[in-house]
Amino acid sequence: MALNWTMLDAHGGNPVPLPEERIISSESGTEVTIRTHDVPPEGDALGGGSGGQEKVLKAVGNVWITTQRVSAYRHLGVLGLLTV
Repeated sequence: MALNWTMLDAHGGNPVPLPEERIISSESGTEVTIRTHDVPPEGDALGGGSGGQEKVLKAVGNVWITTQRVSAYRHLGVLGLLTV
């Protein structure tokens, strides 16, 4: 998984589709929370190893689930893109 930016269209603020991409679902007023750590996890990441100080990014906006990614948009700017 990678955290990236997504491009929005000029008309309605919807994500510009990738080749062969289809929107499965979209919701407005959705809260998105991303939890990260300031250092990589120790030991096996699947074992729940600690990764230092936790950082929480939270916003409410629109979310699109497509055949290739999950996009989140806050009215003041793009939150980001999680590539699936």
